[in-house]
Amino acid sequence: MATAITQKRVDARTSRILIAEDERTLAHFLRSALEEEPGYEVEVRHSGEDALEAVAERQPDVIIADLRMPGLSGIQLLRAARGLQTRTQAILMTAYGCSDVEAEAERVGVSAYVSKPFEMEEMKQLVRRAVRIAKGGPNASR
Repeated sequence: MATAITQKRVDARTSRILIAEDERTLAHFLRSALEEEPGYEVEVRHSGEDALEAVAERQPDVIIADLRMPGLSGIQLLRAARGLQTRTQAILMTAYGCSDVEAEAERVGVSAYVSKPFEMEEMKQLVRRAVRIAKGGPNASR
């Protein structure tokens, strides 16, 4: 019985991160870097549709989405995910940034907007911040 309770506590502390990225190499490196962080469970999907399915099934704390993907774009994915999960935080990545995209990202509640290429340490910091907000922890907005 004690084992089941302990397992529940560990699971409650686990932060679910979903990466929606069609560039498989970038997705692999991002996943590897985030899995080095304690307490992260990382899943990768390579299209917006597959990622939306994962949102419904896994209820991630943070979604990291590429702007341009086959099928649903990152913006469309995040808009649909907002309808399913209100606490999920979102980070949008793009190599094609412009003020219109940034404005739309803000409208759908993106926590952070990252231009490619980016420094992996910068991404890790953004994910840590997004996890704190999603979990409602102390200093969540920092």
